[in-house]
Amino acid sequence: MIINRAKETCGFTLIEMVVAVAFVGLLASFAVPSYLTSVESARVVKAIAEMQEIEREVKRYDRRYGVLPDSLNDIKMALSDPWGNPYHYLKYVYQGGSKKPKGGRTDKNLRPVNSTFDLYSAGEDGETKVPFTAEESWDDVVRAGDGGFWGYAKDYTP
Repeated sequence: MIINRAKETCGFTLIEMVVAVAFVGLLASFAVPSYLTSVESARVVKAIAEMQEIEREVKRYDRRYGVLPDSLNDIKMALSDPWGNPYHYLKYVYQGGSKKPKGGRTDKNLRPVNSTFDLYSAGEDGETKVPFTAEESWDDVVRAGDGGFWGYAKDYTP
């Protein structure tokens, strides 16, 4: 007796392929947002670490010369943040015996968030405004409380 093997198939049916593709798509819909969140968290951690190194160099410069540097170029730390934007540094200037510095970032009560200098990244969007309450500042990674706080501007509470 001769057996006809032509009718036997070794592949997948169209329905099996559609189910497999749908399953992979479902898994990807859960994995991709989680992955993107992890990538963004890693960028924030990297920005904080780099800013802490910049802060150490600013303080070292201050101890050596008795004055804060005018810019990050003075300490050879003009770096870009993980989003490709330059870090922002502002040495505070007090004029006429004022207790409030000229310029500088402010909290929700419009009080300066640091007493000597500001250091921050404008975050993913590269945009920033002086008060932390401005929407453009929410994603900024900041140094506040004279180094007592590192993180998103939106999370800072004095």
